[in-house]
Amino acid sequence: MANELRLLAIHVEEPTPGTYEWVITERRSRNQWSEIDRSTDGRNHYQEAMANGLVSLEQMIDDLNEGPRRSLDRSGVPQQGSKAQSATMQTDAEEAARVSRAKPKNAAYFGFGPIR
Repeated sequence: MANELRLLAIHVEEPTPGTYEWVITERRSRNQWSEIDRSTDGRNHYQEAMANGLVSLEQMIDDLNEGPRRSLDRSGVPQQGSKAQSATMQTDAEEAARVSRAKPKNAAYFGFGPIR
């Protein structure tokens, strides 16, 4: 079974002035993006929120050289339909919850600076 590259994006929101939260979304169609993960706590700085979001994204990916992948059906078409999409979204949500609780194994420079 082949794998298709998932189209993921990170952005930072400011729900209240001075509080920044990262959000990871996935493109579902040409004009539709769905939230698949979000920080559980706000940060005081945009840079810190973005760096934490990048760490969470990195932890969702099995092979950083290949990027995030989605399984394709036997015909080479991404799995579709309400059951498959619902299962994928549920799996994404479960994985996102697990990953958001995980801490980076090694402090290092990534994206916007040192991981704290």
